[in-house]
Amino acid sequence: MTAPQSQQSASTCEPSSLIELHFLGQPAPQGSKVLTKWGGMREVSAKVQPWRASVQYACAEQYKGPVITEPVAVEITFVRPRAKNHWSTAKGKEDQLLPSAPQHCTVGGDLDKLTRGLLDPLTTRCGGNVLEDDSLVVSLRVGKRYGTKNESAGASCKIRIIS
Repeated sequence: MTAPQSQQSASTCEPSSLIELHFLGQPAPQGSKVLTKWGGMREVSAKVQPWRASVQYACAEQYKGPVITEPVAVEITFVRPRAKNHWSTAKGKEDQLLPSAPQHCTVGGDLDKLTRGLLDPLTTRCGGNVLEDDSLVVSLRVGKRYGTKNESAGASCKIRIIS
């Protein structure tokens, strides 16, 4: 399955440009560190590096424009899969949620750490090709939700230049 192409033109970044990026995989929270036995620091979660690599690859595939060097507004939605016990097992009702299933997603990491794990790999400093630096983000809207029955885990990100 290929991800949708960005609406960004490859030649210029207009102030009203909207860049839409879609990432598949399990979003990983970045930020919690642990001291190694050699005195160095490493991420607690082993899922951070694969997630960051997935984001960088998707950016390279979806975004062909120049590196953004202007202030941006970013909107991110993380999608988590529902647990199997949220769904009905009754014959013919497998696509229906149980009344006891939670409405809001409260699992899968803190939003601030999930956001860090997505914004950093967008930057050139971390091997990305979209933003010069994540300090260019001056407006941020972030949420997480459970996916539908057949929806893949991942994230969507909308970036708008606001200068």
